[in-house]
Amino acid sequence: MPRMRVERVRLEDVAAVTLPDVPRALRFVGRGEVALVGCADGTVLALDAATGRTRWSFRHQDAVVALAEGPDGVVVTGSQDGSCAVLRADGQLLHQHRGLGGWVSHVAFTGDGRVLAAAAGRTLHGFGLDGTALWKTAPFGSTLSGLEPFGDDQLATCCYAGVHFVDARTSERVRSLEWKGSLISLLLSPNQAVIAAGSQDCSVHFWRLATGADSEMRGYAAKSRVLAWAPDSSLLVTTGGAVLTGWRFDGAGPEGTSPLQLKGHEDLVTALAYDGSGLLVSGSMDKDVLVWRPKETPKPVGFARLSAAVEVVACHGPCVAAADTAGRLALMRARTVE
Repeated sequence: MPRMRVERVRLEDVAAVTLPDVPRALRFVGRGEVALVGCADGTVLALDAATGRTRWSFRHQDAVVALAEGPDGVVVTGSQDGSCAVLRADGQLLHQHRGLGGWVSHVAFTGDGRVLAAAAGRTLHGFGLDGTALWKTAPFGSTLSGLEPFGDDQLATCCYAGVHFVDARTSERVRSLEWKGSLISLLLSPNQAVIAAGSQDCSVHFWRLATGADSEMRGYAAKSRVLAWAPDSSLLVTTGGAVLTGWRFDGAGPEGTSPLQLKGHEDLVTALAYDGSGLLVSGSMDKDVLVWRPKETPKPVGFARLSAAVEVVACHGPCVAAADTAGRLALMRARTVE
């Protein structure tokens, strides 16, 4: 059988941006032409991905920890000041929902784009696109630590003791997946067949949503705070040390199978991002940004180094962004090389 050709990737520098504080959230919006970054001092910057120029900025009173994109390029920010802000693609403020009773740690739009949800403390809030406050849930058992849209009109959230599905039209809980432990991260597979969560006990738990069957992966050196699904839902990549662990979902596994071990970092991996083409980007406390093609090779195929520990990464097509704890953001372009 012929050996698969591995394409290497060069991360070419596009721009270097000095941020006003440590970055807490990062993502590309639109068609990837804008990198949106939220900082610990409350600043939100929309940066031109081709030049690093600031297109617009916004300011919260405390750290920005969550970002999401909705219909027509609308973006929403979640802050430790207890508010979420809804802004147009040009940065004009449409609505700011204040006094939500805790840090707004997660924000998301429903699949049909009609409801904005914000997780604040133990409560989930729902808002219409016109700014109307639609509902808020009764408090969950502990602080909410994840939020994912499910279908057109449901939301999945997690906390201590499990994952809960909420009807975004009524705020009623329609399903619960119980787990006796504290869940700290949550990610739904792109095909919406599996939901995975990192646990406080350094394990990763997942449920197959069609049946409710669940399974657990152990052996991590640290908590799996960041998860990433391959675009085709065939691979779940998890953190929990210097080695990335990939669990295959395209066959009989992952139960009873050996995971992929992606080795290249020398310290705890802190950030992950998957591109729609299957390119995976990771960042670590070792200052390195590594690029992977996990289906082709367990070794990194691209590399860049920042000035301090990597805090957040994002990618969209050939555009890659990474920012470190020193408040420096690198905008790069991934180019395939022979």
